[in-house]
Amino acid sequence: MPTVSRPVVGLPPHVLDQSDVLDHLTRRLRDNPKLSAIRRVLENTSVQSRRAVIPLDEIVAHTGLSKRNGLHLEHAVALATSTALDALDAADCTTNDIDALVVANCTGHALPGVDAHLVNTLGLRPTVRRTPIAQMGCAGGAYALARAAQDLAAHPDATHVLVVAVELPSLSYQADDLTISSLVSGALFGDACAATVVSADDTRSGLRLGVSWEYILPASLDDMVYRVDEVGFHFETLPSVTDCIIRTVPHLAEWLRTSSPGPQWTPQFLISHTGGPKIMDALRDGLGCSEELFACSRASLRELGNTASVAVLDVLARAWRQASAPPAATGLLVGFGPGVTTVAIRASWN
Repeated sequence: MPTVSRPVVGLPPHVLDQSDVLDHLTRRLRDNPKLSAIRRVLENTSVQSRRAVIPLDEIVAHTGLSKRNGLHLEHAVALATSTALDALDAADCTTNDIDALVVANCTGHALPGVDAHLVNTLGLRPTVRRTPIAQMGCAGGAYALARAAQDLAAHPDATHVLVVAVELPSLSYQADDLTISSLVSGALFGDACAATVVSADDTRSGLRLGVSWEYILPASLDDMVYRVDEVGFHFETLPSVTDCIIRTVPHLAEWLRTSSPGPQWTPQFLISHTGGPKIMDALRDGLGCSEELFACSRASLRELGNTASVAVLDVLARAWRQASAPPAATGLLVGFGPGVTTVAIRASWN
């Protein structure tokens, strides 16, 4: 089975304390009669702090799509390069060992993409296979790991795939967009990067990837979208997303039941995308999991916000440090994204 080495998480330098963000929004909404209700909604995200590539006063002073998109490429490549190099060291690999590169990034647009830039900044072989993932949103991290495992299965001579997820949603903040969806996004998402190496050598220590499952919920295309206008990107997540997850979980549970070695299988660990408190509640209740399995996901959301495709790798890194699951424990890695899409991978500790 493909084995995931310890992920390395790279964080930008600027810390956004949630109280400062709420104070900024309060000043902007001081004449809004729904201010108290809006503050309660934002406080219920459970986020306490996040990271950003530029300070808060620059984030709220929007300078247009062109400049913001340029900043995205500059900072995404720099952060991804340093994080990927640390991940190669953690996996005891060199750039010459890498046969394929999978990059998840949905918060900016670039052509050539971040993946092509990384081939140059990292000094990867010119023949490296590249898989850029740009439209999977928060499911991108799980999707990237599944694609890495499939690349190794399709190329028996391959040994290592480098996986990188980098998201900078702060650069999409729209100070003049006062819709509830935009306000919640501004209080929920955080900048981050994570990288890891997926290896064909199943004798390595790490997280072993088993079979994967993908599901797109019919008639849910409008529940989670990136809208683009002359000003820039507007991320919109409708409250109905929670209901979408509730409707999806029975299908996930059925896949787990039919692909399990025994009828009573339950996950001993869960590497869950953070999403938001209600998303995790829906997954917990739908699968009948213990709340303890969400400790790392809740901590990631609290300390870094929702980092989109980076989230599952950050949660995996936290689970790795805590080592709370017993050796050879079996579990599940899962992410949710636009579509509404679910990507799940059976996994075990080696």
